[in-house]
Amino acid sequence: MKSLLIFIMLNPFILIGQPWLMFYSFPNEYHNPDGIITDYDQAYLLNNIVADFYPIYNAHTILQKINDNGELLYEIQMGNGYTENTRFLSTSIALNSSSILAGSNWGSDFNEDPIIVRLDSCREKEWCTRLANNLYEPDFFIEATIIDDGSIVALSIQNDPENMNSFHLHKFNPEGQPVWRKELASPNIHPDIWDPDVYNLLALDDGGFLITGTCYWPNPEGGSAKYIRMFLVKAGGDGTEEWFYVHGVDDYIYSMAVTSVVHNNKIFTGGAWYNPQNTYPTPQLFVNDLEGNHVFDQPVIIPETNGRRSEGYFLLTNNMNSCFWGSAKMYVPGSYSNTRPVIIKIDTLGNVLDKFITETQPPLYWAGLPSLTQDGKIIVAGACAGTNPDYDDVYAMRLLPELEFDSIPWSNFNYDTLCPEPIVSHVIPLDDCLIVVSNEDYIPPVKQTELKITPAPVPANATLRLMYDNTLRYRNINVKCYNSMGKEVRTFSVNSGVNETTLDVANWSPGLYMAVAFSGSQAVGRCKFIVE
Repeated sequence: MKSLLIFIMLNPFILIGQPWLMFYSFPNEYHNPDGIITDYDQAYLLNNIVADFYPIYNAHTILQKINDNGELLYEIQMGNGYTENTRFLSTSIALNSSSILAGSNWGSDFNEDPIIVRLDSCREKEWCTRLANNLYEPDFFIEATIIDDGSIVALSIQNDPENMNSFHLHKFNPEGQPVWRKELASPNIHPDIWDPDVYNLLALDDGGFLITGTCYWPNPEGGSAKYIRMFLVKAGGDGTEEWFYVHGVDDYIYSMAVTSVVHNNKIFTGGAWYNPQNTYPTPQLFVNDLEGNHVFDQPVIIPETNGRRSEGYFLLTNNMNSCFWGSAKMYVPGSYSNTRPVIIKIDTLGNVLDKFITETQPPLYWAGLPSLTQDGKIIVAGACAGTNPDYDDVYAMRLLPELEFDSIPWSNFNYDTLCPEPIVSHVIPLDDCLIVVSNEDYIPPVKQTELKITPAPVPANATLRLMYDNTLRYRNINVKCYNSMGKEVRTFSVNSGVNETTLDVANWSPGLYMAVAFSGSQAVGRCKFIVE
């Protein structure tokens, strides 16, 4: 695991009164700080996706625990090495302080599978479940939420070969076993939709779920032309679609949606629209009622600052005192490399009440979704200029409700109080997950960690059949046959999903042999057989 360097290394007494802005470095790695949330003990969990590209591609998620002062307590690497590349896009905390991470897992063949992992309050793995039910398309979880009974509902992109770019809602029981999978807003249900992308999953008070996304939809005059539009989908507690809303289907309002919040029986959604007067998208607030009916939408006008203007979408987070918080990007026109994040405070009509943009060294590039702390402050993480010019670094900052820097308090809280021993940095291996190989028939799921090989006939004469169970579990399978002296006599590849190989052994010397199956460099199954 790469060691994390805290950029600010000051005496704690000097830190008092300093702005709550911390920089973290991942040397020689690309990164994507995907989000920061408040943990149960007044500390924070920062989710970073980092990658090495040379000499081989190796991506993994590092979950960092940061205390009230912005200091690193420990870091957890999700996945162990090249064959366990991971990309976790979502982290959530359960009532018992365990954590759920949802994202994707892929090996050397770059075939992404959705994966969900549960860590206990000591950040040790309780279980992990991987959906290896689509061999040829990239699939991943976008977000997951934990409901009152301890079950997990997760939102996935699963590009089924017969229905590209579809998305699904999944339910897992508290032990990680799948309960159901439901397809939503697909061409099977709404023939006009194309290429739906989802970004946000929200659990509702009535037990249902709201999904926010963007799709392509036909223009009013008909024909084959389709243009980008925001959409919302409401699903019931059983995952069944209840209503579906697409914005601007009767006109030429092109839009996108990213995050939604429910407040005062209305759905407020942050996103963007293409203003006909401009050649670029600008932030937009969309408001619907709880039945999906459009109430109004409003441009979110962020005043220019230092020659920068807002372009693209904005992210909307929770309401506090009838105000929302959001993040957006500010660009110098014609120079997308010269960007700064802006944190905004808006009212329920979309009016910008206040904004925060700062010129720091190193400069901040962009911000993720702001999160409200337990005491009503705003915590946000994002990317900044790196200590190595070829790579970005990570920053986290905490703001007061007045949208100014909080001060580092130098507090001395006890952290991870539900764990009897101090937590240290470690790696979570993902080689023993529950593997689900069927999209719809989830009962009973079978946990298989070995590729079973059965020889026939025994003994073999002219031909030998090797029959496999569970090849869907593995990628890049190679089988090597060895004689009793350990000499390799035959090697061949087996594609995922293949159940049998027939070998010509007529010219093999009589004796005992062993077949060993490898996935990458790891031995995953073996058997012995006799040739007469």
